[in-house]
Amino acid sequence: MIKTVQEKSGENKNIDEITVRAYFQKDNIGISPFIAQVEWAPNGKWGSAKRIICTRNNRTTYKYNFDIKSHVGKKLSNRPTAQENHINAVAMKALYANENVPEATVLNHVGKQFNMTGAEVRKVVDKVWEFNIRNH
Repeated sequence: MIKTVQEKSGENKNIDEITVRAYFQKDNIGISPFIAQVEWAPNGKWGSAKRIICTRNNRTTYKYNFDIKSHVGKKLSNRPTAQENHINAVAMKALYANENVPEATVLNHVGKQFNMTGAEVRKVVDKVWEFNIRNH
């Protein structure tokens, strides 16, 4: 994550603050909470870039601020599988894209993509949601 900050801030000297987030897997981006985050900013505090710092590109006070969730690196028995996370991602995207369609209809449609019933998809979505709530 630090390497990403260094690359991006080196490519563009006009960048004043950067946040990089890590997710359990790519399908989780935007739908599930992140598992780790690093912020690069003056004194490690987001929103603290002052005009003088920005105009002079003075980055001497910049620090990294890490937020790594407590479950990272631990073996958790209730962790959703990669396939369950993928099913959840597809289901959530479909639900958001079809807000005016009954949930059961959307989940049935998603289920067909995975040779599952809508009720089975609902169980997967609930499992992923519960895991995320308990571990984030």
